[in-house]
Amino acid sequence: MAEILGINIDNLNRAEALQRIGNFLADGRQHWIATINPEIAVKAYKDKKYCDILNKADLRVADGVGIIWISRFLGGGLKERIAGVDLIYDIFGDLKKNAGFKAMIIGAEKDSREKAKENLKKLFSHIEFGISLLNIKFSRGNNGEIEKNNKENEEMLAGLNGEIRKFAPDILFVAFGAPRQEQWIRDNLPLLPSVKLAIGVGGAIDMISGKTPRASKIIRGIGTEWLWRFFLEPRRLGRILNAVVVFPYLAIRYGLKK
Repeated sequence: MAEILGINIDNLNRAEALQRIGNFLADGRQHWIATINPEIAVKAYKDKKYCDILNKADLRVADGVGIIWISRFLGGGLKERIAGVDLIYDIFGDLKKNAGFKAMIIGAEKDSREKAKENLKKLFSHIEFGISLLNIKFSRGNNGEIEKNNKENEEMLAGLNGEIRKFAPDILFVAFGAPRQEQWIRDNLPLLPSVKLAIGVGGAIDMISGKTPRASKIIRGIGTEWLWRFFLEPRRLGRILNAVVVFPYLAIRYGLKK
């Protein structure tokens, strides 16, 4: 375990994380996973409520090479980056010996959900996939949380929960973006009895759908995926600066003060 900006991140490689997830799916209880990248860590540092939500996850993995580098600089030594998109593929690949599982995608744009479902079905025919038919748009509070007193949100979420209960997935991928996806999982997982595993996956669905081309293994390996994303989407500059400038500054300062 390594603590980065107040978030306790599990020190696992991909094989160890997959083994723990297999145990989650077998024990009959509900579990959820948070994928922690530098941008999420900065949000959590600025919002203690969000940090507390993340620390209640059953598994927190390091989804970002910056998280790994900072942990090693501070002596925590996290073993391996576990990207959300890789985790999705790993989970379904591991379930090949257990046909009959159902998975559902909620969040992201409608075309991304549909294309991601199509691409996953081609690779993992042993899994039954579902998607939400609702185009999900949230009215936001100042901190990005779902406004619980907003009537439009309440009606949309009631309809969404009805869709999920009807499909009855074992695994639920929630792509609302941080911090809304983790907040939503915390609030709604107990209301969805079929779901054994929920994961906040952010932009992973756009990558699986092909909407967002993924950087090559070489680019990911040398830690410059952020530069690739900037070339693809220059409008992300503020988010990229948060990840590559603000995050290491805050994380090192926080770590050295402990």
